[in-house]
Amino acid sequence: MDGRTENVLEARKRSPDVRFETANAEDTALRGVGRFDLVLCFGLLYHLENPFLAIRNLHALTSELLLIESMVFPGTEPMMALVDEPQVEDQSLNRIAFYPTEACLVKMLYHAGFLNVYLLKKLPDHPDFRARGTAGQSRTMLAASLIPLRSTLLERIQEPRVPFRPRIPNLGKKSTLMEKLRRFGRVAK
Repeated sequence: MDGRTENVLEARKRSPDVRFETANAEDTALRGVGRFDLVLCFGLLYHLENPFLAIRNLHALTSELLLIESMVFPGTEPMMALVDEPQVEDQSLNRIAFYPTEACLVKMLYHAGFLNVYLLKKLPDHPDFRARGTAGQSRTMLAASLIPLRSTLLERIQEPRVPFRPRIPNLGKKSTLMEKLRRFGRVAK
């Protein structure tokens, strides 16, 4: 599957015995394609407006194992950054994308329904997979499965738990709702 028809046509020329289709990873119709033992998602999620929806769709396609390779935003908390992408042939179809942190990808995989998420213990020998100072690595590879996997190449990762911390000032114990809203309005300005 690929979002660009020209890529699908080229793939069909190169491998005529393999079925290739044009599809949007963010379209829930993708869930009706079928279920597969192995699903690959390489170089896609960070080009999407709705990567969590795409992960839910990938979960619906996966009967055993999903392998994901993705660019990741620096950071240790589960969050995403909305970025503009250039209009070139191998970037976002809509010129806007969410770049997740690795922790965000892990959290999305668990909440999409995968029971196990693993980090590859040895990432590819490429500069994008190595930490660079305080920025951290810029790519990751994860395995998500519906069954426990036993491999010396994988390390199971727990779902990141981040307490809810709204940025609302301490509004006092005995204030009325209107007083709290007025104070919040003054602070939010």
